[in-house]
Amino acid sequence: MNFNHIRHMNSERKDWHRLIKQWCSRTTKPNRGLTIPFLIGASEKYDINLLLREISQTELEDRVVLQECPDLKEYILSTSPVPASMEHYDKIDNLYINDDYLFKLGSLEAIINTMETLYTTTCEVGKYSKRSYPNIWEPFTEEDKAFIRAVFPERL
Repeated sequence: MNFNHIRHMNSERKDWHRLIKQWCSRTTKPNRGLTIPFLIGASEKYDINLLLREISQTELEDRVVLQECPDLKEYILSTSPVPASMEHYDKIDNLYINDDYLFKLGSLEAIINTMETLYTTTCEVGKYSKRSYPNIWEPFTEEDKAFIRAVFPERL
C-alpha cells in the first residue's frame, strides 16, 4: 500500500492528532498520552496498522512519541514540542520512539505487529480504556465519553 499521500494531508483534522493533542494539553506530567486502544475506539476510522502508518507518514509541528506509560504499563502515544532534547529519541519516519525494546525491533512493520499482538483483541471486544487502578481494560467510561465529545463536538 502506498501511504505517501498522507504526508500532504492536513494533520490538524486527523482524529488521532486532535485526541492526543487535547489530552496532552491537560497535563504537565511527562510521559502521558493515550493508549492505542483508546485512539482506535475514539476515532472509529482506524485499525492499529493504519493508525501507526498514518502517524509515521504525517509531518507535524510537534512530535508524536510512542512510549510506555509508567502508570498503566501500556504503550501510549503523546505529542511533544520539538525541543533539542528530542534529538536523543529514536524515530521511524515521523514517529518518535522512546522505548528501547520497540526501537530494537528495527522497522515500522515489526512495531505494528507488536502493537497488533498486544491490542487487537482488546479493541475487538470494545475495551478501549484503562486506568492505573484497577488496572484492567474496560469500555469507555462516562469521563472518557465526555472527553471524546469535547474533542469532536461536530459529531454530537
